[in-house]
Amino acid sequence: MPVRRRFLHPIWLLVSLPGYIGWRLLPALGLGPVGIFIGIAALLAACVVIPLSVGARSMRNRKLADRIAWVGLIAMGFLSSLFIVTLLRDAFLLGAHLTLTAEHAASLSRLSARWAVALTVLSTVAGFVIARRPRLVVVDEAWLLIQDPAGRGRSYGTSESSLRAVSVRK
Repeated sequence: MPVRRRFLHPIWLLVSLPGYIGWRLLPALGLGPVGIFIGIAALLAACVVIPLSVGARSMRNRKLADRIAWVGLIAMGFLSSLFIVTLLRDAFLLGAHLTLTAEHAASLSRLSARWAVALTVLSTVAGFVIARRPRLVVVDEAWLLIQDPAGRGRSYGTSESSLRAVSVRK
């Protein structure tokens, strides 16, 4: 593998992004040694479960594959949101260090780290709620409920022929 492609391998991204997040957020949160250890373990677990979720479709046990994919995709969304919020936090802190006194800028570090984690949790929960609500889809000018995760009503198949068979024309 050429040197150029070796540095573009996805494993480097998968390890460096959580490393950056841990380096920038964990010390600023003031969790102590046990909290930092748990944070590092959670970031490493995300590094393991995200690739597993991508390859879960090839598993024979469908229930286990669905659960691994579910956990991995939520971890992927959480980690990507946390990365973006960490970048925004760093840009905010850079602006604070350029415009405020050193004491005021340093006092924003812990507060901004907590807000970054809170905003990431909020956006992940909102994304989960939005993804789980029922959806309406138009197929051949018919409205059909194709997903009802709570079991309130009928769920139809997603293949186009089965949707046409149960469609109601206007």
